[in-house]
Amino acid sequence: MSAAEQKRLLAAFADTFWAGVELRSVEANGQPAVLISRDGATVAPVTISASDDDIDHILWAMNPQKLTAITAGGPPRPVADGGGPHDRAGT
Repeated sequence: MSAAEQKRLLAAFADTFWAGVELRSVEANGQPAVLISRDGATVAPVTISASDDDIDHILWAMNPQKLTAITAGGPPRPVADGGGPHDRAGT
């Protein structure tokens, strides 16, 4: 898929997908992540693998069966990383 095709794909669902969501910094599988939720329900955790020069991967887990690890344990729990409180999703 070309960069232009990827851009069109993301633009096609952006207004619907991002409407009314909340973003929280979390830790997922020991990595920094963003938890996307809407109306209190988890939509997706997102992790980004990047270097100083570029973004290598953006990983989205949107499969409802995989989201049960995050939602079954109740709300994310605070963890300390030396820089202040964060939430942890899916342990």
